[in-house]
Amino acid sequence: MHHPSFDRRTFLLGAGGAFALAALPSCSTGGSGSQGPTTANSGVVLPSYIPYTGIEPDLQGTPEGVPDGFFNYPVDQHRSVTETPGAGESISGMAMISTAVPPTRSQNAYWREVENQLGVSLDLTMTPSADYDQKLATVVAGGDIPDMVQIQDAPDLPRLLESQFQDLSEYLSGDAVKDYPNLASLPPLTWRGAVYNGGIYGIPNPRQAVGSYVFVRQDTFDSLGLSTEPENLEEFLETCRALTNEQENRWAMGDSGSAAALVIMGMMSGVPNEWRNDDGSLTHKYETEEFSRSVEWVTQLWQDGLMHPDTFASSDTSGQWFHAGRTGIWLTGNGHWNSALKNHPTSELGLMTLPRWDGGGLAPWRLGSGFFSINAFKKAEPERIRLLLRVCDWLAAPFGSEENYLRAYGLEGVHHTVDADGNPALTELGQAELRLPISYLAAPPAPLYTPGQPDDTRVQHAYQSKLIPVGEPNPVIGLYSATDAEDGVRLKQTFDDSVNDIITGRATISTLTDAVDGWKRDGGDTMRAEYEEQLAAYQID
Repeated sequence: MHHPSFDRRTFLLGAGGAFALAALPSCSTGGSGSQGPTTANSGVVLPSYIPYTGIEPDLQGTPEGVPDGFFNYPVDQHRSVTETPGAGESISGMAMISTAVPPTRSQNAYWREVENQLGVSLDLTMTPSADYDQKLATVVAGGDIPDMVQIQDAPDLPRLLESQFQDLSEYLSGDAVKDYPNLASLPPLTWRGAVYNGGIYGIPNPRQAVGSYVFVRQDTFDSLGLSTEPENLEEFLETCRALTNEQENRWAMGDSGSAAALVIMGMMSGVPNEWRNDDGSLTHKYETEEFSRSVEWVTQLWQDGLMHPDTFASSDTSGQWFHAGRTGIWLTGNGHWNSALKNHPTSELGLMTLPRWDGGGLAPWRLGSGFFSINAFKKAEPERIRLLLRVCDWLAAPFGSEENYLRAYGLEGVHHTVDADGNPALTELGQAELRLPISYLAAPPAPLYTPGQPDDTRVQHAYQSKLIPVGEPNPVIGLYSATDAEDGVRLKQTFDDSVNDIITGRATISTLTDAVDGWKRDGGDTMRAEYEEQLAAYQID
């Protein structure tokens, strides 16, 4: 799984091959071939963690990962960066964009003001997310690499980073990060995603440890007298049965395939977060009794008609079903809470906790990787690297600071207005100009913030406060598997197809063993060996 946070996709190989890696210089990392990163990663010292204390949240977060909570945007904002990062230099960057491209610099007051605050001219190449991998391959193969490059994944990523990008360890490891206090406020889990080749090879783009919620239609639950805190598997199933009413065109849950249902039932069953680590010996979730049991439970959900009948259709309309009241339970990203308040104001949301199947308390929660991508720096002289780090330190200014306010909302009266409680709201111009994807170069940890709706913040904070203590991390976060990077998505799709055949009745549960054996034979065992070798040597302090 390469770095496991990247299993959303693999790097697309276009004409010319994978970065023309054969043309890259050979890397010496303490070994040969794919073994270099394994031994080199031993003893990596992560940046010291120094949370920002300049703003007092309404709800206090925890070092373990519960975010701070804010009811309104802080009125008393402080500067977190005392000096302008640059002195008129030009720097370049490259990042993906998932919206329409913003206006060009000459037509974009926000872009120009960010440059003014940074003291640099920022030339940013923006590429649609769907095309980004191919664009990155082309740029690297051509040798014209920008100063800063967003990277999610690539073939033979450790070798690519070592040959083309800067090891930032001497600038960031341990207390060295204190020169960049906003970067020091990034949690340790987030930094693990930037470790390769015995060093720190980028600025991670942070994500909350609890990246997904089990949403419920609270209005439906209330009307049916249902609890959002079932105490065991049977109570959860009773809830699903009560939600389902074909005459009212409503089912318990539904998604594009079985993935969400398998995660929900898997957590209740005790399925590990991708891998289970027993003193350095790894067992993949597919190989566990708990996973087999969860497949049987989802199969029963489908057979009993508790899942939307179009669950296995090709298109994903799960969000539409949920907000139309066609389903009552939906596992999706936590960012949906705020987007639903804007786009589906009539949907009354709630959150469901999941129990261990036998009633032994809350089920272990699958924690995320803590990061989305890294911003890697092209190799350069120390002073140039320090300039880029100062720029990123400004971009990572914490929520509630003057710098963050400008980065997130632009200029008051131009890009945003402010309500009576001090909460900014983007204007139409702000929505267009602030599409500049600088947050992929550096950003602070995201708080829980639902402007002017304190109860929504309280609900989420309470939910994460319950889940973080029972959270289970993926034990191979921060490790790299070349096999997983190259073949992981394909192997997963093949395996998922086999599981879906079982759930929908096209195959029996007895065929699961054959599917697991095929996954192991075609690459799973090789992934395991690559990860286990690194686990034996990998130490991050």
